[in-house]
Amino acid sequence: MILLPPLLAGVLAFSVGTLAQEKPAKPRLANLDDEGTFVISLAGQAVGSERFRIHSSPSKVVAQGEIRLNIEQNGKKATIQSFLI
Repeated sequence: MILLPPLLAGVLAFSVGTLAQEKPAKPRLANLDDEGTFVISLAGQAVGSERFRIHSSPSKVVAQGEIRLNIEQNGKKATIQSFLI
């Protein structure tokens, strides 16, 4: 058994009791604006891109994205576009 000096024991007891009474803070979303473009590649060749935009405020997050793929296989070309909101 470890005996602590009375003053140290009192400080520890007070600290633990105080921590137990504190309520955890509600997480808040930060204001954030970000956007960018990624290159999508296949076998080292660029085959498309992804553009994105993210905006957040304390009450909501809005994200938008656009993906474009241009793929050629066996002489046939395919273009795919997707818009995410």
